[in-house]
Amino acid sequence: EAAPLPLPEPLCTPRVLTVLRRCGLQSAMRFNVFYSLAQKVDVLARRGTPPMARGHSLCVLLSARLDTVTWTVRQWHQLSKLRFIPSVDLSREPLLLESTRMLTRS
Repeated sequence: EAAPLPLPEPLCTPRVLTVLRRCGLQSAMRFNVFYSLAQKVDVLARRGTPPMARGHSLCVLLSARLDTVTWTVRQWHQLSKLRFIPSVDLSREPLLLESTRMLTRS
């Protein structure tokens, strides 16, 4: 699945956005759209897709727009059940595991 990408600035005029919305463009910051994208990433996670290849764009988008999010507590709870935040299974990455151990010792 392709990651959601921001529109190029020349396409962000009110007139162009109106036309694009009529064609089906949706804001990834609407909960139902973000949740749908996170579900797709969750499926990839459950299929074993490498961690750094999934969810990064969603996390970047969420962190950039966090101050404008108006989702309910229930929606946040729904989202918390999905695996969309990139993570690494340290037991499968010996070099990272050893680096983590060294950092926690100091």
